[in-house]
Amino acid sequence: AEVLDFSPVLTPEQLWLAEELRKSVFSYKISILKAMLPGFLNSSYDKILYPLEGLSQEERVRLFGSEDSLAFSSLDLAKQAEMMRLTRKGLLGLEYQAVDQKKVKTQSWYEVDHAQLEGVETSTRAKKKLELRDYLLSHPESASLASLLESYSREQVNFFVDQGAVTIVQKEVQRSAAYFEGIEASRPLELNPEQRQARDAVVSSIGSSQPPFLLQGITGSGKTEVYLQIIQGALDKGKTAILLVPEISLTPQMTERFIARFGDKVAILHSGLSNGEKYDEWRKVERGDAQVVVGARSAIFAPLKNLGVMIIDEEHEAAYKQDSNPRYHAREVAILRAQYNQATLVLGSATPSLESRARAGKGVYQHLRLTQRA
Repeated sequence: AEVLDFSPVLTPEQLWLAEELRKSVFSYKISILKAMLPGFLNSSYDKILYPLEGLSQEERVRLFGSEDSLAFSSLDLAKQAEMMRLTRKGLLGLEYQAVDQKKVKTQSWYEVDHAQLEGVETSTRAKKKLELRDYLLSHPESASLASLLESYSREQVNFFVDQGAVTIVQKEVQRSAAYFEGIEASRPLELNPEQRQARDAVVSSIGSSQPPFLLQGITGSGKTEVYLQIIQGALDKGKTAILLVPEISLTPQMTERFIARFGDKVAILHSGLSNGEKYDEWRKVERGDAQVVVGARSAIFAPLKNLGVMIIDEEHEAAYKQDSNPRYHAREVAILRAQYNQATLVLGSATPSLESRARAGKGVYQHLRLTQRA
C-alpha cells in the first residue's frame, strides 16, 4: 500500500451535514462521515509522527535522523512504544493519513529546454541523434514519451536528457477519459411554453433560498432537456450542479447527453466505473475541475463548491433510500445541502411520492407541471 498523494479533507459543510443527519438517521457521526466518501477512499489509516518544539535537537536526530516525520507502521514495537510516550508528553505531534487503495495513474512525458538543446553538440556520424535534435527543435511542446519512442530509441532520448536539454516528467492520466471521447457537442433544444416556464422559474431562484420545486411531468414531456438548461443557467451564474438519477436509469445514453452538453465539466459517479475511474472522477470534483456531477444516490455527497442547484430525477424511486447504516434518504440530504448553500432543489417525476405530493399541496414545495409531450 502507498500513502495517498492527497488527503480527503472533510469540509465544514460535510461536518455540519453529518451533525444534522445524525439527529434524523440515528447513526454515529463517524458512520455518516464515512458514507460521504466513496468506498475506495474509506481505507485504513496510518499514524504520522513529527517532532514538536519541546523535543531537544539531540532527541530529534536520534529519533528522526534527517526525516521530518515518520509513519508509525514503519517502526518496531519498542520504537512505537517510545514514540507514543513522547506523544502523550506533548513532545511529538500526530496526524492520520489515509492509506491508498487506488493511486493516481501517470504517464511519462518529455519537456524540451530549447536554449539548452541548441547548445548540444552531436557527432555528424550520429545521424539518428541529429535527426532527433532537429525534431525536438521544431517540436518544442511537451508530449508523451511513448510517442517519441515510436521513432527513436531510449538511448538516443537519454543522450539529450543527460545534456539537460530534455526532462522526463510524470503527468496524471484520467482513466475515465474514454467516457468523454467521440461524443459530439450538442446545442440546447427549443422548449415549449411549459418547459420554458419551468426552466425560468428554477433558474431565477438559484442563489435566493427559495423552497424546493416539484417538477411533475408526464412521460415524454422533455424533463431531461429542462434539467440540462437549468444546469446551464446555474453555470452561467458561476454555480455548480448535481443531477441524481436512479442507478438503473444511469445508462450510457443518459450520461452521453450531459457530456455532449457540458463536456469535461461533467464528472460521472456510478457503480459501472472501475475503482480507478471512480477515483479519478472524485479527484476531478475535489480539484474543482468538474462543475456538474451526474450520478446515483451517493453522488449527493459530491464535494462541489459553490453549489447552485441539485436535481433528483424520478424522485419517487426507492433507490434513493439507503437500506444499510446510515439509513439516509438522498432527498433529505439534498434539502440540508440546499439549506447550507442557499441552493435550489428540483424533484422531478411523472409520479411523485406521497410525501412530495403532500408537501406540494401544503405549499412547502413549489409545484411545476409539464402536461404536454415535447
